[in-house]
Amino acid sequence: MALSRQTTSSWDLRALFTLTHHLNKVDPGIRFKFVEHPRQDRPLREQVQRLFKEGDHIVIGSPKSNQFSEEVVCHAYNVAPYSPDQLYAFEFAFRWGSRQAVSSSFGSPAENGDVGIVSVATGELVARRTLVTQGQGEDCALIIVERVFRPVARRAHGRNDENIIIVILGYSGIGTVAGAHVAISKEFARALYPERTGKPLMKVVSATYARPPGPSSDDNREVTEARLLEN
Repeated sequence: MALSRQTTSSWDLRALFTLTHHLNKVDPGIRFKFVEHPRQDRPLREQVQRLFKEGDHIVIGSPKSNQFSEEVVCHAYNVAPYSPDQLYAFEFAFRWGSRQAVSSSFGSPAENGDVGIVSVATGELVARRTLVTQGQGEDCALIIVERVFRPVARRAHGRNDENIIIVILGYSGIGTVAGAHVAISKEFARALYPERTGKPLMKVVSATYARPPGPSSDDNREVTEARLLEN
């Protein structure tokens, strides 16, 4: 599993715990390796290429906070990272507030204040992010899944003919947690499985959260609903 060293938050850790707890229940013998990726890591491209060659991987964190996410997703879609002119290679993209915007091939600044995830084809918002100090708010995430063909020479005992790459990108931290809940849900398992190897699948998660009254410094939000939208 890949995380950003500088910007790993408590939300990323909650998403990590959600995923590892589920996988341990599915297979108690499963082994995990956690990898941090600092910003401007020089061998980043080489690490991305290795990731697609061996093993099953989960990458956590949006391009706002995890540079590795941008690199992995763009490698899957065979486009240059950090290139806004590549937006139309994707079905969906982030629409960020101006203070949060970063250079990304699948994200751009909002022009009217509505932030979240948009359909690239229509430009319409399909999942919204609203921040509240108390009450009900909204967040969202992108989940990208790719099945990667594994050549016979790299298979264990002639089995395991493919690797799975999963990238969970929340608009904010609670969106990443919501994405983790959707990723482990039996309800959405079929919809998150690509039809064939070599073709990445991108899906949108829409989530609501509750924030009870409390000290303004306490981030006491809890996910109340997380669902996978139909394309």
